[in-house]
Amino acid sequence: MDKDFEKLLKEFENIKKQGFVKSEIKSANGAGQTLEKMLNAGGSDFCFPDYYGIELKAIRNYNDATFDLFNSTPDSNHVFSTQWIAEKYGYPDKDFKNKKVFKGDIYGNELRKIGLFNYYKLRVDYVNQKIILDIYNYKKELINSDLYWDFDDVKSKLELKLSKLALITTDKIYSNGNYYYFYKEIKCYVLKTFEKFLNLIETGTIYVTFKYGIYKSGIHKGEYHDHGTSFKISKKDLKLLFTEYN
Repeated sequence: MDKDFEKLLKEFENIKKQGFVKSEIKSANGAGQTLEKMLNAGGSDFCFPDYYGIELKAIRNYNDATFDLFNSTPDSNHVFSTQWIAEKYGYPDKDFKNKKVFKGDIYGNELRKIGLFNYYKLRVDYVNQKIILDIYNYKKELINSDLYWDFDDVKSKLELKLSKLALITTDKIYSNGNYYYFYKEIKCYVLKTFEKFLNLIETGTIYVTFKYGIYKSGIHKGEYHDHGTSFKISKKDLKLLFTEYN
């Protein structure tokens, strides 16, 4: 029996009994922050888990829902790697044509086209201990392999952030200018191995999402904004990376 999981499960049942709860923020994506507030959790979005060593993920109640595992900017010889890839291989923003953006999902089991000309693919390099981002031209010829994620760095982030995970499915309604969330179900998981993580990269089950774009409103309108580069997985594939806690 895991005392931290058991404590969370008990607190979750009390939250569930409250029904729909008003969001802590005006954004439509406030389910996680609202839950963290109710649990008096740390609310870290970066290196450390949210609640007594357990990472909390609140997602919509869809079987095909996807979510970020953790953020990790690739390494390279270029100081700002996401800015560099946008400038060199990006495509014009639809509203700000003079500025390049780079947004898209990249997999390890197939070439994916992003923008007008180039294709991208992840490659697990066991010899050099790296997850490499291979870039191909319009002829699907390899032209660049400068960007990569070091095994040790990824393993550290994965195990620190996600050794224990609680996935909470939610329903959402909007009423009188506010969002409300119903915390419907919770499932707890324990991470398998880093080797399994790498295998799921190779099969395309875990993939990388780039979100380098432009502010569309507010005081920073027209300025660049990096929303983070993240490793992602689908809810339906979660048991491939984690063992469910019962």
